[in-house]
Amino acid sequence: MSDRRASSFFSAALAVAAALIFSTAVQAQAPILKAQARQPGPQIQRVVGSSVLSVDPVGKHLVIRFSNGLALHSHLRMTGAWHRYAPGERWKRPAWQARVVLEVPEHVVVCFHAPVMER
Repeated sequence: MSDRRASSFFSAALAVAAALIFSTAVQAQAPILKAQARQPGPQIQRVVGSSVLSVDPVGKHLVIRFSNGLALHSHLRMTGAWHRYAPGERWKRPAWQARVVLEVPEHVVVCFHAPVMER
């Protein structure tokens, strides 16, 4: 990973961590795409009501750990990106590119176009 890409990824990871750590998930969804076999799908609903304990960046992987023992793993490869928004704020990418949407009381965190997203 280039220094610039690594810096950008870690900045995004810090933004996701700042939005999620110790917050309780109030909504979680993962649009189902037939082309993707490795995705959380409706099982992502199991994190609703759980607090986020940690957001751990490892290379281009991002692991979000929840208080109920579940973890969400993403690998962004070259196309994926995590974004943080205020509730009601217009997204910078189209909704059809969203792989996971996590809502906490003060933020909406969206992972766009990640090739690997699994629970």
